[in-house]
Amino acid sequence: MAETLALVASVLTVAEVGLQTTTFVREFVKSVVGAEKRLKGLDKDLELSTNIISLLAQQLSSIQTQAGLLDETIALIQRTVIECHAIFEAMESIIGKIQASSSMAKLVPALYWQTPKLEELGASLTRHKMNLILLLGAMTQPSTTPAGIVTATTIELAVGHSRFQLFWIRFRSRRRT
Repeated sequence: MAETLALVASVLTVAEVGLQTTTFVREFVKSVVGAEKRLKGLDKDLELSTNIISLLAQQLSSIQTQAGLLDETIALIQRTVIECHAIFEAMESIIGKIQASSSMAKLVPALYWQTPKLEELGASLTRHKMNLILLLGAMTQPSTTPAGIVTATTIELAVGHSRFQLFWIRFRSRRRT
């Protein structure tokens, strides 16, 4: 129980950092000419990730969820949230370096060279966001496991099912074209 409460506090802290990063990126995109084109949708992706982390914290604070979590599930959530926190900080650091460029002549090339790093971080954040969505889904659907316990096996089944759904969507979209 104490582990879960500490996890909730940690998840809420990361959600706050994500919100700060989202605001930081939005202000940067508004202030720099061409940044919107180079960083298309990054702020929205950050906001969605932050919202998912907040939902996870709400779900974790539920007494029913706390009773059904195993140590391996808590560890998985902790690792994923820590990775999201590292991504938020890395994005802020990169954008801070770009902003440190003293003139527009240096700012645009800095943005150009740092964009691939930001895109890579965005892709990594998307992977972690999908993991958090799967964890959240597994926690909100406890009837799929005996005694309502969320296990790594339950999560693996959810991941496998999601991968099959993605495959099926891609397969059907190829047949239509």
